[in-house]
Amino acid sequence: VKAEEERRLVWVVVMVPDKVDHEKQWASADTIEKACHSWMLNGSRVFLEHSVPIDSVKVVENYTLLEDLNLDGRIVKKGSWIAVMHIPNDAVWKMIKSGQLKGGSVRGLSRLRDKTPDDEAA
Repeated sequence: VKAEEERRLVWVVVMVPDKVDHEKQWASADTIEKACHSWMLNGSRVFLEHSVPIDSVKVVENYTLLEDLNLDGRIVKKGSWIAVMHIPNDAVWKMIKSGQLKGGSVRGLSRLRDKTPDDEAA
C-alpha cells in the first residue's frame, strides 16, 4: 500500500498474476482483468477484513497494468490489479497510517482448479 497523506489516497495492489497467495490460490492476468471489471460493474464496494462494509471509502481509480510499474520503489508486475481509494473515514485512515491495514484483497466467489501457474504456462 502506498499512501498519500494530503489527499487521503491509497494505492492497493489487489492481485498479482501467477502469484500463489497464502491460501495457495492464484489467478492469471486474464482472470484478474475479468475480476477487476466485474467488481467495478457490480458496485465496487469496499469491506474491512472482508466483512464490514465501509461505504465512505470510494475507489477513484481501478485498472490492470499494461506494463510493469515502479510503485514507490516496488516493481509491480504487468497484469496486476491496482485500485486507488479515497479514505475520508478517520478510523480507517488511522489504521492505514499505523500499519494495522497493509493491503487489500478480493472478496467474492471463484472457481478453483487443481492447477499451478506453471501448469498454465505449459
